[in-house]
Amino acid sequence: MEKNRNHRPGAAFAIAAADYLFLLERHYPQSSVLKLTGDRYKLNSLEHSVLYRGVAARDEARRRASKLAGPQSIAGNGLHIDGYNLLISLGSYLNGDFVFISNDSLLRDASEIHGKAFRSVLFDKAVLLLFSYLETLRPARVDFYFDKPVSQSGELCKKINQLLTHYGFEGRAITCQSPDYMLKTMDTGLIATSDSGIIDRCKIPVLNLAFGVLSFHYRKAFTDLRTLFSPIDPPNLVQYKM
Repeated sequence: MEKNRNHRPGAAFAIAAADYLFLLERHYPQSSVLKLTGDRYKLNSLEHSVLYRGVAARDEARRRASKLAGPQSIAGNGLHIDGYNLLISLGSYLNGDFVFISNDSLLRDASEIHGKAFRSVLFDKAVLLLFSYLETLRPARVDFYFDKPVSQSGELCKKINQLLTHYGFEGRAITCQSPDYMLKTMDTGLIATSDSGIIDRCKIPVLNLAFGVLSFHYRKAFTDLRTLFSPIDPPNLVQYKM
């Protein structure tokens, strides 16, 4: 699991992130800002990914963070899980890839494996870690949503449905054409995702579930991009160590 732990942003990343945020907050197009900043500071693909997924304009970051619910909110509530989003974040950590806390307080990965094949053994271990954590929180119901077009989604749902029965949870794992659409339109319970598009449009609270699972099992202190910027003033670079 430790093989890629040194694959993390370098010293120039903090300065690049300050410039990136400065331009974002002046409403320059994100794609142009990412390219400009990446070229200026010669960022590698990992650093590009961390900027794109990890730094949002502060008003936007505050709105997302305001939707977050603590793990104590799970007991007695229904939980809707964005299946691949969660398992890829957990699997990325297990694979030794860089995971971090974005400036909107969500745990995200920078593995660049979205939409690609992922070793089933990592998914299997991620699912077991998830269930042993949920067992301590006792949600009233747990529902998983997986992208139907993705290969092996049906087999993964079958495994998860067996585990739901084994652990005594109400709920189910299903495949659907658009988990994003379903999660955006939920009106009861909590959503477990780090997908910004879902969080920006959902109607119910969001659970930072990947962070909860990894913190519970590994007591890990993750790199926290929130420490890069002052929360109120124009972007100020603060002391930062990777």
